Amino acid sequence: KVYIYYDNAEYLLYDFNVQQGDELEVIVPNKLEPVNFTIDSLKDVETGEEIPTINPGKEGQKVLMKLPCFAEEDYVIRRICK
Repeated sequence: KVYIYYDNAEYLLYDFNVQQGDELEVIVPNKLEPVNFTIDSLKDVETGEEIPTINPGKEGQKVLMKLPCFAEEDYVIRRICK
């Protein structure tokens, strides 16, 4: 699940297995091309500390990640498979 709160271009995510350096894309409704980006940093919501990965097995973990564009709850964020 991805829960997004637009505040200084930071987005709240959890239940999403990604780590710093992963390449993702935002699928924007009504646009042909997705917006690609690389994860530069992940921050734990509660501690504010930078973390290397989101662990979907960790119950209640909430993480902030910056996106390169505005996104709403129904937008799709997915890993780019090579």
